[in-house]
Amino acid sequence: MSSRGAYVLLAQALLALNTVQAQSSTNTTSTTSTEQYTGILKYKPSFAANAAFGAIYAVLGVMFSFHIIRRNDKWALCLPLGAFFSAAGYFIRLTLDPLNVRIMTY
Repeated sequence: MSSRGAYVLLAQALLALNTVQAQSSTNTTSTTSTEQYTGILKYKPSFAANAAFGAIYAVLGVMFSFHIIRRNDKWALCLPLGAFFSAAGYFIRLTLDPLNVRIMTY
């Protein structure tokens, strides 16, 4: 099978999948909550995802710091700082209430 034939088959499979998804979304009734989030976030953040990504960024920040201190590369301090602040952002999002309109220091 040529590479062009493989691309054509892949495109046809994706189109078929897209039409099936579109048909299934129009035939189902909405079972989602009608609760409107009024806080700073207009959705409820996932606890597990935010905790996982916060932990990943924190571990990366520690690894970056270790390598920078070991090699004495002061120019690369932006890497651990960015990783630590990203981790802090993910952990702060865990404390936000989507129904609270008060904005804390974020």
